[in-house]
Amino acid sequence: MGMTRSLRILFTGDFDPDYNRTRILRAGLADLGHRIADLPVQRRSRAVRRELLARSRDCDVLFLPPFTHREVGFVRKAVPDRPLLFDPLISRHMTKVTDYRSAVPWGISALRNHFRDLWSLRAADFVVTDTDAHRQWFHARYRIPLERMAVVPIGNDFREFHPPGVPRAASAPFVVGFYGGFIPLQGTTTILEAARLLLPRTDIRFVLAGTGHEYELAKATVARDRLVNVTLPGYVPYDRLCEAIHGFDLALGIFGTTPKSALVVPNKVFHYLACARPVVTRDSPAMRELFVHDEHLWLVPPDARALAQAIEQLVADPGRCARLASAGHDRVARDFDHVAIGRMLVACFERAIACHGRR
Repeated sequence: MGMTRSLRILFTGDFDPDYNRTRILRAGLADLGHRIADLPVQRRSRAVRRELLARSRDCDVLFLPPFTHREVGFVRKAVPDRPLLFDPLISRHMTKVTDYRSAVPWGISALRNHFRDLWSLRAADFVVTDTDAHRQWFHARYRIPLERMAVVPIGNDFREFHPPGVPRAASAPFVVGFYGGFIPLQGTTTILEAARLLLPRTDIRFVLAGTGHEYELAKATVARDRLVNVTLPGYVPYDRLCEAIHGFDLALGIFGTTPKSALVVPNKVFHYLACARPVVTRDSPAMRELFVHDEHLWLVPPDARALAQAIEQLVADPGRCARLASAGHDRVARDFDHVAIGRMLVACFERAIACHGRR
């Protein structure tokens, strides 16, 4: 039976309240009438432990948002008598070892991050994942029982990302757009190789917005290969991303080949679809959980030639682009707006409370 009372939820850990995933969850909970309090934990000290214990007396459940792996065990020990829900979003080990390759497999740093994943996931009463592919991976890797995990997709807040007020007219040249942090799972090198293959098409222009891990490499590639069809405008503030997306005729998701690339449906895909842009992104089990190829978006292998061919095919078929944009938007609006996501999270709070009682 679902809860009818307003929950008192304490967001804690070293979290960023402005991170997209956290913003959507907070917006959904607030609009559903649940009460949110914040207690950031940046130092794991006795004073913070005492404050956690005191503040927890006024809450029904503790929630640790994405990237708070370091604090889960500390919060659990400080407040053993309250249900605790953890939303890791990522595996630290996978991110460090196979995404960024900043840690040697099974070296000291890799082992430290492996156990940080393990201990944080096991300390929580219940774990939220963004896709079932991720849920299955955490189960296989860390033996977290499937019944102690549930999926809450990223979703979208339509007050922040929405279609343009005036439908976008076809532009000349046709703008193929991307935004991101240039991290490995996004596959910006694949996008740039597709742009190189499409250099003869003077009617197609690429705009890759953002900065980050591989941004300097991207700039060097554009200069070396004389990619005159590519613009790198740099950082775009969050409050201007929606406007930037409205300038795309076709939006590009992720094309990485790292293991994580197959497990996620990233923020940008929801943002593009919410803005009613046709989307091309990497085919993966995670994408197919939520969306259908050639119905909501266009799926391709993480390969530059396949991406270039898909872009040419969609440029030549404006009717299909319009259909994808409309159906993709409607799918997100119907099933993944911030209130729907909030309801899914509340169901997870219910299960966390039940799991805590059993543990």
